[in-house]
Amino acid sequence: FTSSTSMPETTSTTSESSSAVGTSKEVANNAAQKTERYKQGRALMVNIHITHHAGTTFCSKIGRLGPAPHFACMSGDNWPANIPERNPWPYAQTAAMTDTVRRFFHMISWEYASQPPFGMLNNTNWEYENLLSVIIMRHPLDRLLAADGIGTDRIYGAEKERTPEQWWAYANSFHSDNYALKVLTPYSGCCEGGHTDIKHLEGAKQLLRRLTYVLDQSCLDESLNRFGKLLNLTMDENSGSGLHHTHPTAKERIGNQTLYKYLVRRNRRDIELYEWSKSLSLVRC
Repeated sequence: FTSSTSMPETTSTTSESSSAVGTSKEVANNAAQKTERYKQGRALMVNIHITHHAGTTFCSKIGRLGPAPHFACMSGDNWPANIPERNPWPYAQTAAMTDTVRRFFHMISWEYASQPPFGMLNNTNWEYENLLSVIIMRHPLDRLLAADGIGTDRIYGAEKERTPEQWWAYANSFHSDNYALKVLTPYSGCCEGGHTDIKHLEGAKQLLRRLTYVLDQSCLDESLNRFGKLLNLTMDENSGSGLHHTHPTAKERIGNQTLYKYLVRRNRRDIELYEWSKSLSLVRC
């Protein structure tokens, strides 16, 4: 069995290091227990879907292998009328909401394009034994070059047709400022480009440590197949995710060295989070 959780960051003292080892083992054991409870039909799978982080693909490849909400695994006409759709769930309500929703669905998705409107994600009781959580992480510059789904092409022009002025406007927009970090931080006030406080990065790391599985979009097909096998889900391994297009690098696609360097600086905390998250990934791409 392979868990998404590996050793936490190395600390400077022997006692802290020993504590970190213990914590890592506890979380790994917790992932194994939750996986078994899911296979027994007791645990609910919740995908934290950051927009443009392959959440729609996850829904079609994993969510549709069992009962799930009709609309993008989030909501729809089959969502029970007496269950509120607000998320994330507060800590005190997590167990009751998880067990209630599990009676109807094997998997649901919570999608965010910014900081969650009804409370921070860290407030949910991710440790609850019947809550199996998963998140797909993606390189920030690849995300901001993803196919449009939130109106950016209408505002800033299609990627291949953008003028220099449109590129710079997009680079300075909400969509290009530590996008994933905004969703995952436990603090308000994120983000401020290259000057983003490191507390947001550290808070997001702490949240990722609490989740059951972390997947890396850069090897999504392999990650989904491994994930499906762990959960005894029968997948068509030959179908693929449809995301393995051959793209030039982000640097090549942006086509402007000054702009590229600016985006790297502006999103440095988000990039640090993504690179760090690889240490937790189910598959090391």
